[in-house]
Amino acid sequence: MKNTSFEGRPVWSYYIKPELGCNEGTGFDHCATGNTPEGNPLDCSTFADAKYSVRYHIGATRKLLEEDPRKFSSSTLKRLLHAWQRIWDPVSGIAPSGPRILHDCRQMVKNYATIYEHDGVIVPGLGDRNGRRAATSKGLNAWGGARVKRSTARALPPLHADALTVRYD
Repeated sequence: MKNTSFEGRPVWSYYIKPELGCNEGTGFDHCATGNTPEGNPLDCSTFADAKYSVRYHIGATRKLLEEDPRKFSSSTLKRLLHAWQRIWDPVSGIAPSGPRILHDCRQMVKNYATIYEHDGVIVPGLGDRNGRRAATSKGLNAWGGARVKRSTARALPPLHADALTVRYD
């Protein structure tokens, strides 16, 4: 990671790292922060917003021919990459939205304060924990229990300019 670069800078320089003696004397001294979604806005929910938006756009343009440049498709990796690039584009993209990114970044700062108050341990409910993260943070006897469903339907994401024109064809 320290030898890999992105836009001329080492990837390591983009990471949030412990400073001011944080983690000093532990095995995690001078390491990047751990595998915690509550400390990474992209991991916590903004990536999920973008993923939902890509799936929504694929469905919204499903009737277009594959050759149509307005189509969002996952039929090949190249087409799926193109769909992601259009949704994620900093100028013309629509997900994740600016307000959502700001909200999640501000929430991350609050999360770190809460983690600090709890002596650096995992605090249930701070971040979205799914898959292996959920299994490791809850322990071995965490399976089962009542499933809580969403009380309201998820709001539809805004449509990309390419998909907007499809609505009126």
